[in-house]
Amino acid sequence: MSSQMVESHSYPDAESTINYNIKRVDLIRYFANHSNAGVVKYTDLFLKQADAKGFRCEECLEINKLFSHVVDDQSVRIPNNLMPSLKVNPQVIKDRI
Repeated sequence: MSSQMVESHSYPDAESTINYNIKRVDLIRYFANHSNAGVVKYTDLFLKQADAKGFRCEECLEINKLFSHVVDDQSVRIPNNLMPSLKVNPQVIKDRI
């Protein structure tokens, strides 16, 4: 755990419509089609970037922003500059020990 304080990021809220007339069939459809695959993909990407460059790198901050949208059930594409072709920085490993 880091000993430094970092300001939280303010990300825009997800846009959604509110339906006050929810029926059981609506819930069944939602949960039958719901998947955590996007959340898992962004979590994995964040961990790979954090291992390679440290968790405060620009890439990790951008992934956090995208993760916020994925959690809100929005469809988000991973930009090419964030795709993993990573080599772990030895200094990052040394700092963990």
